[in-house]
Amino acid sequence: MEESKTSGSAYLVPEGFGRWVGDEQAVGAWMNRMLNTQADVPAKLAAHPDAVERHAFLWATVASDFGVQLQFEPGCGNALPMTAPTLRDG
Repeated sequence: MEESKTSGSAYLVPEGFGRWVGDEQAVGAWMNRMLNTQADVPAKLAAHPDAVERHAFLWATVASDFGVQLQFEPGCGNALPMTAPTLRDG
């Protein structure tokens, strides 16, 4: 911080909250990024091809993309995707 004249001091300032709010495709794109990062999840799901349903739980936290978080906020008028995202094998 330019105003600081004190040597040896550190100022921690939280990141601003204003960011891109995302759209209905934000969640699907985020899911693909998460599944690329956590490649074992699609592999584990693919290991059970005969299962009628297969599920993976991905947590969106305060550290997640803000555009994704906002899509899950109740009452914000944000629409979740009406079509399924294109996901990796598994």
